[in-house]
Amino acid sequence: MPLFRWHLILIATSPQGFSKGQGLASVGFKVADIDKAIAELQSRGVRLVGREKIGSGEYAVFHPKDTFGAMLSVIAYDEKDAATAFSSKK
Repeated sequence: MPLFRWHLILIATSPQGFSKGQGLASVGFKVADIDKAIAELQSRGVRLVGREKIGSGEYAVFHPKDTFGAMLSVIAYDEKDAATAFSSKK
């Protein structure tokens, strides 16, 4: 069973295709194991741009040139509420 499964369909809004300001800009996925998610994406040639831990949450961001122009993030946190997980005031 894969770590996470996702399918993304992008539809151009003009005959010329995507250009700056059109289409999907950012998408994030909650994952159970961020290390495995990062390893899986990197094994497929997706470059990691940055990784940060805030509160009890952690996220990693990947280069949009490797993900059809959309900023892709994987996110892991313990709490059910993401707003609480990423609060630096605990």
